[in-house]
Amino acid sequence: MPATAEQKQQANMKPTFIIMVDTAIDAKEMADLKDSLQQSINFIPPEAQVGLITYGKMAFVHELGFPDCPKASVFRGDKEMTPKDIQDQLGLNLGNDPLKRGDSAALKRFLVPASECEFTLNSILDDLQSDPWPVAAQHRAQRCMGTALNIAVSLLETCGKGQNGSRILNLLGGPVTYGPGKIVDEPYAMHIRSHLDMQKERDNCKFLKPAVKFYGDIADRAQKIGVVIDLFSANLDQFGCIEMKSCFELTGGSFVSCDSFGNPVFKESFKKFFDLDAKGDLKMGFLAQTKVLCSKEIKVSGAIG
Repeated sequence: MPATAEQKQQANMKPTFIIMVDTAIDAKEMADLKDSLQQSINFIPPEAQVGLITYGKMAFVHELGFPDCPKASVFRGDKEMTPKDIQDQLGLNLGNDPLKRGDSAALKRFLVPASECEFTLNSILDDLQSDPWPVAAQHRAQRCMGTALNIAVSLLETCGKGQNGSRILNLLGGPVTYGPGKIVDEPYAMHIRSHLDMQKERDNCKFLKPAVKFYGDIADRAQKIGVVIDLFSANLDQFGCIEMKSCFELTGGSFVSCDSFGNPVFKESFKKFFDLDAKGDLKMGFLAQTKVLCSKEIKVSGAIG
């Protein structure tokens, strides 16, 4: 039986992986994180598109399609931006495209097939250092994860709704302290909220509701375009799971939390994330659809799975 148009489209589907790396961590954590990343990205299918975003006080969108020398677009971590602001700064102008597919030439600077950017990606990771912005005594590192996540989703929105299955792999080393989606102030004198603080609505919960709304909006946008957000957190203290849980719960993503990127729990979990089946394909689905056929007397009102 000849393949249907839908089956042909699925066969030609090229999944997209955007890797988000937190650089607001110390040198040892960075070395462990880079080691796990470089071992695991070798299992990404050659035809899959890959993007790289790093963030500390600033967010950097690396141009993997420019192999001659390291090149990146830089965003202020504390600036609230709309998807259009981000797309304009990256040169992805959707204004003249009625199908909203984005400027394919510009898009190829940031999302490149794994087979074409392996050397460039490994070179960037080799040279990647901890965030150079100084951290004041008794202060937390400045970390603009919310801005970086907004950029990642905005970048994938230019690919068009439902065209490709996509995953955002967010590697987080601590609480978000800077820019949209922050959950705590930088000084350690400001304690991160606890469950009791939330119940009594104390002063250190002032970021809770804005952060929950921010990450909820991000999750809604990701869900509409078939993007899965995965979170790998390595931090002894709280990092804001309750604020950002909608990102992985609503999109069907994975969540792994441990105390360090050097912990075997993280290393084995991240490695298993890229497990291959007997055919050499990743053990994960992209834009899967479930069809339910039932008689006229039965109405399906929802599904869990």
